[in-house]
Amino acid sequence: MREEKDNIPESEELCSGDDRQQRHEDDVDADFDDRWVLISSLSTHAEHKGEASSNRQSNNSDRSLQVRRPNLRMNGEAPAEAAPMNGEVQADTAPNEKPNAKFLLTPWKKNILKRSFQGIETEKQTPSDEEDRSKASTFWLAKVWLKIKSHAMSERFACMTKFALLFFAQHFLCEFIIRVTTSSNFFSIGILHSTLFIISNSLFAAGIVSLFPRRGRGVFLVVALFFLPFIYSAQLIYYRFFRTFFVFYSIGHGGQVAQFLADIMLKILRNLPWILVSLIPLIAYFAYFRKRFFAACLASAVRIRDSLICIALAVVMFGISIASMAFNRTYNSPWQNFFYENEILTGANQFGLLTAMGVDVSHLIFPRSAPLTPDLLPDPIESTEPSELPDPSSDPSETDPPIVIERLPQVLPVDFEKRLGENKPDDDAPAVLSGKTRADMLRYLDTVFSRTIPTYTNEYTGRGKGFNLIFITAESFSRYAMHPELTPTLWKMWHEGIHFKNFYNPVWTVSTLDGEYAGICGMIPKQGVWTLTEAHKNDLAQAPGNLLNRLDYTTYAWHNHTWTYYKRHLSHPNLGYLYRGLGNGLTVRKTWPESDLEMMEKTIPEFINKEPFHIYYLTVSGHSAYTRIGNMMASRHYHVFKHLDLPEEAICYMAANYDLELALEYLLQQLRDAGIADRTLIVVNPDHYPYAMDKDNYDALAGKKLDETFGVYESAAFFYHDGIEPEVIEKYCSSLDLLPTVYNYMGLPYDSRMLSGRDILSDHEALVIFNGRSWISDYGKYDAKTNTFTLHEGQTLDEDEETYVGRINREVRIRFETAKLIIDSDYYRDLMPAEVWEQTRQPYREWMKENPWSTTEKPHLPTTTTTESEAEQTTTTP
Repeated sequence: MREEKDNIPESEELCSGDDRQQRHEDDVDADFDDRWVLISSLSTHAEHKGEASSNRQSNNSDRSLQVRRPNLRMNGEAPAEAAPMNGEVQADTAPNEKPNAKFLLTPWKKNILKRSFQGIETEKQTPSDEEDRSKASTFWLAKVWLKIKSHAMSERFACMTKFALLFFAQHFLCEFIIRVTTSSNFFSIGILHSTLFIISNSLFAAGIVSLFPRRGRGVFLVVALFFLPFIYSAQLIYYRFFRTFFVFYSIGHGGQVAQFLADIMLKILRNLPWILVSLIPLIAYFAYFRKRFFAACLASAVRIRDSLICIALAVVMFGISIASMAFNRTYNSPWQNFFYENEILTGANQFGLLTAMGVDVSHLIFPRSAPLTPDLLPDPIESTEPSELPDPSSDPSETDPPIVIERLPQVLPVDFEKRLGENKPDDDAPAVLSGKTRADMLRYLDTVFSRTIPTYTNEYTGRGKGFNLIFITAESFSRYAMHPELTPTLWKMWHEGIHFKNFYNPVWTVSTLDGEYAGICGMIPKQGVWTLTEAHKNDLAQAPGNLLNRLDYTTYAWHNHTWTYYKRHLSHPNLGYLYRGLGNGLTVRKTWPESDLEMMEKTIPEFINKEPFHIYYLTVSGHSAYTRIGNMMASRHYHVFKHLDLPEEAICYMAANYDLELALEYLLQQLRDAGIADRTLIVVNPDHYPYAMDKDNYDALAGKKLDETFGVYESAAFFYHDGIEPEVIEKYCSSLDLLPTVYNYMGLPYDSRMLSGRDILSDHEALVIFNGRSWISDYGKYDAKTNTFTLHEGQTLDEDEETYVGRINREVRIRFETAKLIIDSDYYRDLMPAEVWEQTRQPYREWMKENPWSTTEKPHLPTTTTTESEAEQTTTTP
């Protein structure tokens, strides 16, 4: 080093310290470039396989190499006049040999090499011979290359982390918004499960993004970031309409949603702040992060191995998410809902909306049932023998004996012994559903129904025997749509008929269609599908259209909106009706919504003279949106209610339902004119409460704060015909219970064990079942989300609370499972031979022939001891 210093020209000795430092750095650069040429030369053979792999890169990758072209030159040498287009430096390679992309000098590689070279130059001893010099160069090469690889791995890890964090921020924000806006149970274990699944989804998305080529990577990243707020916003808008989330099955059948475009736009505007908040990560990415943090990651080469590692981490994280739920596998737990139940609203609260949607898709592709353990079979029961009870409505004197009512089980003559055959389970070890075959399903259903306690005939049985039946599913109707002065017909029918005081109207997965199914079939809808559409080829023997049609009733169904909506043109004929709607035989004026009154005016002449008849009406006038601009009925009748001290939306809601008031007034008048109003039972059942109305406005209409777990579902249903004895039934009941109550009232032959609902007028234990498996019984309310049971005021339990809740939960789950399997197995298809069906109907047919109606004849009401002076409204609790 001293000799080199002595050889420095005198002019350079006079240079300043900064100039000498600059010259030293130039010398280091020059020597570094020489060393880089050496690295390329020594590594050409070792990296031959990597070179071949590099040769297969796409044109996009080749063009990107031009951007990374290093500007190498030897010290004192002029820049190359024509550097290669791919910008690489070659050493001891043939002119036509394709360069090795791994040795291109990107700035970060050059900095590492400089630091490594400077470290070696500071060593005091220099190898003396050629062999030592070669070993030192090899060691230097290995050391530098390890640093390059280490830095490359760090850079790639940083890119994966950035992608994952971006996806996590977007996904977590969307999930947070959904939880805040839709969940009444924000703080729960679901937050933990949701977060774990979000981490897994984010890692998976990061791995997928990294697999895309450079140009496609940025596009996919933006599409993925936009997809999350889009799908979550769509679910939020749907929830604002229907108080549930849409299922994948509905996406393929949603073409008619365009009919409600005005309503949708209104909901979007009302929820626009939340939608904009959900877009914050995407906006921040474009405004700030893309160029500052993601430019290098979007331009880097495809690393399949790194992407697969990231995806593998996502799979591991998914496994951890599943394992976190495995500690609790009890009823209605996240584990149970994830693997078996497919209730999207409950699932969204327990493990996140996107995960719940994935579970829904998996159930649609691979249908499955929960393992039916022995505890999901009813306990064996004693044989259901007839008995006799005194009539509680009678008031016998000391000398007159009480009227005795025969207590008969309401069942069909199904030979379960024969159907089960050798597969009949022992009482100690009951069989379970072991597979997915129809035989397995039938065996389970037969076992359950053979052990289910039926309802029995009672004092109300047959009061409407031989009556005509008009069943009305009233769109968005509720108890708060009635007014004693402004809607006198509805008020009279509700208070002077059989008035169900504690009636609830649960919302199911597919709102109106499932509300129809629950009311007209008395069954819990199947999760994840349009149940009526799914069952349109099944034998629905206990649906009223089919049952009464086989008893020689004339059966019609009308709907004053598009007749194919929800594919009713497939489902309703299968219910036993001659079905007509707008576009197929019903010529009402096409407005939004259409008039219920006009439907009555056009259809009553078709059946009024065809006794006995059963008519099913599905109304639409009460549909949202409740504004004067977007709702023809609200605009038409607004003047009737405008003086009320209520929010505008609540007034428009009552105005829209006023058309139902006019329709029922017209219907009753036509029946009276025909002389059959006293033998035509009218049943009004809302399909759901007006969930499209703003909650605060609905509270104002109700005159009280309604809790969203149970209170909003309180509704109104009633039976009415002229001459009916007014009664208030305080028993807790729901839309599921209406059909068996109708059958009992009319004295029709049916099997009470196979329906999800029970006769309200019987002495059977009350049970109101909700979509999320919450329930209300005679003793209290159970909230499945919080797993809490609250006793009704003044009630006490005769057994341990945990035992009682467990028993009712078991019953609820059995009813859900049997309702689903009846659809899946087409249970009624071969339930009984044709001759047995005929035998069950023959007594009713013969009674009808022996007791024909005439226009001057009064209905054949059962004889009771109630006098005219006692025909005041009474309160009864069956």
